[in-house]
Amino acid sequence: MKLIETILDYFKISHKYYPGERSYVITHKENWDKCAKIKIANLHPLRKIKFWKVYNSFKEEHYRHNYLKSVILNQLIKPNTSYKLSLKFNRSQARIYDVLMLLKKEKKINKFRVRSKDYWIRKDQNIIIISKLKQNYINFLKHANKTTKEISRHFNVNWKSSFRRLKELEKLELIQRNKDKTWRKLNVNKKVVALWY
Repeated sequence: MKLIETILDYFKISHKYYPGERSYVITHKENWDKCAKIKIANLHPLRKIKFWKVYNSFKEEHYRHNYLKSVILNQLIKPNTSYKLSLKFNRSQARIYDVLMLLKKEKKINKFRVRSKDYWIRKDQNIIIISKLKQNYINFLKHANKTTKEISRHFNVNWKSSFRRLKELEKLELIQRNKDKTWRKLNVNKKVVALWY
């Protein structure tokens, strides 16, 4: 029926028609979610009972091939951790991590380490994620080049600790060490996002 197909297409519910059974078959959890949202089964008292009984019995999301990969990629327009994504999609952190590593291998996302946590972001967002501490280092180098000793003294930390932070920033191409052993801030065409946590 053209009317039924128009309604299903409008709500972006994918379906198949089986002429032998004269019925439409709707599979996959994301399609059931859409049906639940519009309460389509409530139009028929018997089907309402059957639908909600089956729908409420789902214990975990069952995603079609590559669906999880696609929705995770869409989420990564902002920095995200595997833990937060695992909660959002009701999957184990290990499963989410596997998908993230696959996307990284395909060079679609970047990983940044901030205070012992991995943050993931899409490459096309042109973003570098750093800690607030590293941002303070960059700010300190804004107006003049400094030696490691000057920087460690300013932040009241030992020389080795300061040097480690500086090398990490150098690896991200945010600063550079000059021939005279001083450090200078580099101009970058990427947005730098500093996280407190």
